[in-house]
Amino acid sequence: MEKISYKKLYKKYQALLEENTKLRDKINMLELNSGILQSESTSAADLSVEETSIELCENKPKIESIETENKPLNSFSDTKNKIILFMSLFKGRENVYAKRWQNKKGVSGYSPVCLNEWQPGVCEKPKIKCSKCTHKLYAQLNEDIVEEHLRGKSVIGIYPMLPDESCYFLAIDFDDDGWEKDVSAIRDVCRKFGIPIAVERSRSGSMG
Repeated sequence: MEKISYKKLYKKYQALLEENTKLRDKINMLELNSGILQSESTSAADLSVEETSIELCENKPKIESIETENKPLNSFSDTKNKIILFMSLFKGRENVYAKRWQNKKGVSGYSPVCLNEWQPGVCEKPKIKCSKCTHKLYAQLNEDIVEEHLRGKSVIGIYPMLPDESCYFLAIDFDDDGWEKDVSAIRDVCRKFGIPIAVERSRSGSMG
């Protein structure tokens, strides 16, 4: 039987702990999404949603109250309440949202959704950039748009930064060498101070 030194054993132990933590984070995110995507799922995390009404500063929009009679949410809960929960966790500007696009060359990105896009006599693309257009009319984010995103019918993005340069959540991108260690460090700090955190792989699956 091969003898394993304490140093190697401890290193493997730390690696298993790290892997276990990553899997737990991934399970939590999958269970949250499964409430929307799989209405007949037999296993889902119960998420207690209490009535909330938060105002961080003067002249700042309030988070709309979520009234669920303090009942837990699971895969069998009403779709509307699940969407309201999602929008309360990922809350940003509601007067504009972005949609993912991809051209024939495979280049992709996100752009604000404009109701006047390609309208004859109104939209002047590509002569004039959207940022300089005087006819832009941004589409508002609503529950129907979010539901389509969660069901995989579209891919949208929100603008977390509010007009007063404040935000309700942070999205951090880790794409350099050693990003796994950086994610672990951020996760440890958040847990220490009781800050909710969720770790998600990038679209490519190689970064966080």
